[in-house]
Amino acid sequence: MRRWIAALALLPATAPLPPAPARADGCGDVGRRIAEATGATIVRRTVGSDVYVHFSHPDALDFALQCRSPNPRKGPGVFVSYAGAAPPPAYFALAATAAAATLDLKPPVIRAAAQRCAAAARRDPEESATVETKVLRVECTVNKASGSATLMIASALMRPF
Repeated sequence: MRRWIAALALLPATAPLPPAPARADGCGDVGRRIAEATGATIVRRTVGSDVYVHFSHPDALDFALQCRSPNPRKGPGVFVSYAGAAPPPAYFALAATAAAATLDLKPPVIRAAAQRCAAAARRDPEESATVETKVLRVECTVNKASGSATLMIASALMRPF
């Protein structure tokens, strides 16, 4: 049986966020929207060269919103990790709902692109794939030997906040 660790990133009101820096950046508002939309709990916020809001959710091993990064290809984004034999539909639904909370796109559109990318990466000899639409880019890598997988969903609609 193959084990998967999957992470989804989108370059797209259960617990309060820790105090934010004096300069407002919108990260808290987006984090609260994601928590409300997905039923996740906000567990902490980290601020450094990258700014993250970390969540807890039963369908995810790791779940975070990256609000800002010094590397423009890395963020903003929603990262959702999964470990198991294969990512179940609930994993893709959670990732798509989180991504939709940051974009003007419907979750089924995002979920379908993420699932297409994951399937393409599993078939690719280089173990990677990209699915692009007019407003959405999904990049995927898998490691068939270890069973790990990473999905990155990006959108031209999302700007750093």
